[in-house]
Amino acid sequence: MAAGMIYILPLQDNTVNVEPEFYDNLDDSKWDGVFSYNKRAVWFRKQPSGNKGNFIYTFRDDSRKAELVGNFVEKADKDYGEEEYQPMDVLKEKRMGYFSFCSNLDVPAKEIYLSYKQRWDIEQCFDYLKNSVSTTASYAHSDEYFRGWTFLNHISLLYYYGLLNALRHTKMDEKYSAQDVLKLTKNIYLVNTGSSAGNQVSAIQKKTREVLEAINVDLLR
Repeated sequence: MAAGMIYILPLQDNTVNVEPEFYDNLDDSKWDGVFSYNKRAVWFRKQPSGNKGNFIYTFRDDSRKAELVGNFVEKADKDYGEEEYQPMDVLKEKRMGYFSFCSNLDVPAKEIYLSYKQRWDIEQCFDYLKNSVSTTASYAHSDEYFRGWTFLNHISLLYYYGLLNALRHTKMDEKYSAQDVLKLTKNIYLVNTGSSAGNQVSAIQKKTREVLEAINVDLLR
């Protein structure tokens, strides 16, 4: 703060900057408003904090809460068995699906949400490398083979970042994630027609074509 840095800091679930009564109150009127992100409703509240120009931004994502609950129950059933363990205390946790930030930026809450999401995008890139890129080549015995595999992964990650930036610059990241676009385009191929026309791109569904056009991607060029 003394250096004049601009920051967005995530707060722990048990932060004292959000009063317990706020979680106990189940009335949605306690929020300043709601916005849509990736077809999900995100509730928000913005409160001044102290006398140094800070603000506490608090959000609630019910879709995220449902995902967390589902993952927890699945793990509990797997590790303990449905009859031996009933995780009702966790399911009653009022703070699940809530997350808060402290920032010295006096901006709309949605801007804070989208700005900090850039960090989540980095985590998405690592998930992409772990889950979407083939790892079998990493066991190659040849150094040249391994360097080639690493180089292709690097190129793949650059394209993934390019996709994230395209979604962000065109405001499409409010509706689609990079993974959503990859799922839409995974069945598009370059087809060898065996004719004088040469190679052609396979059929593209209307919805997929509209998304690609919105982020300025032309697969037919």
